[in-house]
Amino acid sequence: MAHTPFRKALIWPAAACALGLSLQAQASVSTYQSLSSFLGGTASQVAPHLVDFETTPTSLSTAAFTVTGVVGAGTPLRVTSNPYWTTSGTHFLGVTDRGNADQLTSGDAITFSFSKAVHAFGLYVVTTSDTQAGDLSLSARGYSVSNGALSQAIASGQGDYAYFLGLSASTPAEGFTSITLNSGTAGFYVFSVDDVRYSSLSAVPEPQGLVLALAGLGFIGLSGMSGLSNSRRSR
Repeated sequence: MAHTPFRKALIWPAAACALGLSLQAQASVSTYQSLSSFLGGTASQVAPHLVDFETTPTSLSTAAFTVTGVVGAGTPLRVTSNPYWTTSGTHFLGVTDRGNADQLTSGDAITFSFSKAVHAFGLYVVTTSDTQAGDLSLSARGYSVSNGALSQAIASGQGDYAYFLGLSASTPAEGFTSITLNSGTAGFYVFSVDDVRYSSLSAVPEPQGLVLALAGLGFIGLSGMSGLSNSRRSR
């Protein structure tokens, strides 16, 4: 009977290991094709920051990120406006006009670089009906999400469509410091970017820390039971 508490004490480290494996298995990056699902899926994070390019319309940099691009003929990126539809306000992220009303064109790519990792990132890509499913993709750390069918986009009613693309990480270690919007070259189409959103996980204990705490409790229990057993023997 003296050995029974000893066996029970061993359950703590085993449970800690099992919990650690379970939590790590749940770690993942989720993808979104609608703003509502993005906001719902990232509800546990700090409320997202919104950059609508209206407050400082001429800047490609904010306090949190910078934007660089690989665009045709070396045309520079810029925040601009034109009579076309946007998802908010009048300004959007595009290029210095090269004959397409300041919009990017198929084959262009832009990258958002953060000085500190974020755990959720999303944006609207405003384009036309010429864009096909899969033409646009948002990627980070090997994960990617592409636009779906035209029926999934928000329509202006005047021939413009806005696709939402988003990514979110479920653990602090999976944050993003670089996110790239790519466009395919299967056909010709124009597009622009508006309403960028990003956020970070709330300050919660990391799974690894919880596992270590449980393992520590197991060790304490094991030591205590071992000491009790030795005390009984000495009597």
